[in-house]
Amino acid sequence: MSNILPGYIVKKMRLRKDWTREHLLGEANAHTPLDISIQRLEDHIYKPKPKTLQALFAALDIDQRVFLPYLDAESTTLYAKADEIRRLLEQDSTPEFVKHAEEQMAVLETHEGFKEGHNRQLLLSLKVQLYIRLEKPSQEILPLIREAMRITYTNFDENDFDSSLMYLEEPELLHSLALVYAKDGALAPAVALLESIIWGLANTPIDANTKEKKVTPIQLSLALLLMQTGDYRQAAVTCVDGYHTSCRYDHGKYVPDFLLNLALCLLKLEDTTHCRSLLQCAYFGYALLHKKEQANHVLTTAKDMFGITFETYGVETLDLLPEPPKPKAYGKPIVCDSIGEFIRQLRVEAKMTQGELCSGICSVNNLSKIEKNTITTNIYIMEALMQRLGRHMDLYITLFPSLEDFKEKEIRDEINTLIDLWQFDDAEALLNPPPPMWG
Repeated sequence: MSNILPGYIVKKMRLRKDWTREHLLGEANAHTPLDISIQRLEDHIYKPKPKTLQALFAALDIDQRVFLPYLDAESTTLYAKADEIRRLLEQDSTPEFVKHAEEQMAVLETHEGFKEGHNRQLLLSLKVQLYIRLEKPSQEILPLIREAMRITYTNFDENDFDSSLMYLEEPELLHSLALVYAKDGALAPAVALLESIIWGLANTPIDANTKEKKVTPIQLSLALLLMQTGDYRQAAVTCVDGYHTSCRYDHGKYVPDFLLNLALCLLKLEDTTHCRSLLQCAYFGYALLHKKEQANHVLTTAKDMFGITFETYGVETLDLLPEPPKPKAYGKPIVCDSIGEFIRQLRVEAKMTQGELCSGICSVNNLSKIEKNTITTNIYIMEALMQRLGRHMDLYITLFPSLEDFKEKEIRDEINTLIDLWQFDDAEALLNPPPPMWG
């Protein structure tokens, strides 16, 4: 992962707001009194402390979570390892992935930077998720949840709390707490807690993209617990909601899970009309995600519970290879004032050829022109390139957007909303606007 010098981010955003250095310092002092030179920071002479960056980012309306892993070499390595643990735990449950997550966890636990404060809370949250995956007893998991929650809420008691603010600020930890409730057989409290977290996230002021990425795994857990309680109709509704959320906000990562469980709910409700197509889509979804174990489970479920085989499609003989864990790469700081150079540096660091990066997205000739800044591109191509590079789209949105990019993104988000509301005519009108009238 390349590092981005903090002074570069500050200067870029300051100039975008057309602020002087003195004006920025005055705005930052409203958050935290600072005794620094903005010029020395922007010239990379001065290395800012975390509280300094927090104040400057707050003044500039920058979401520091997007840039935190990029800011300096040591933090980059540690936060990237934490991000890798989270990715491994979300991706699969095979022994290879879990073992790799345990190895990364051991590195973080020995580092002084993760002994206290919010870094300690991050470590505990990941450890809780790992212990749940390893099916550790509740007696080992609850103390970790309690310690992590008390970093934010000193008097937290898992048996007696009702705070809307907790649902907004600590959804991952409370999600884990609900899973512990369910593990101990307390399904009703677990369902109630998950519903409260989803409600809390729906009413949080954070951006929709961050919000929905957090809520998708909680929706999946809620659907599974509702099935355990026998409320298959509500579980089916939750699966449909989760399917739409996953499609819109996390590249369909949880779509196969929702489709499989929706088919199981419909079987219990004696409505099997669409089960074959749901199971087929779930199977291919797992295949595309390299989840061989889950894909084979769909085949077994389809045959044993529904009497359905996929032989006529030739898919039962597919040789699905599991995706091995990919180590993170750490590179030198990047400072570039053009999107073309930005993409080129990320591509070179990823050891990808132009053909590998742009396959199915644009032509090699076009990518070459983009990297040389001889043509401009649009947000749709940039989103696909950034996704293939494994980078957060917010990095591009913050540093290199044009007014047209913002307009296109707003239109696309509005179209997605209209489609979700079944307002197809209005969506089509936005997608194909009438030609301008002259005269």
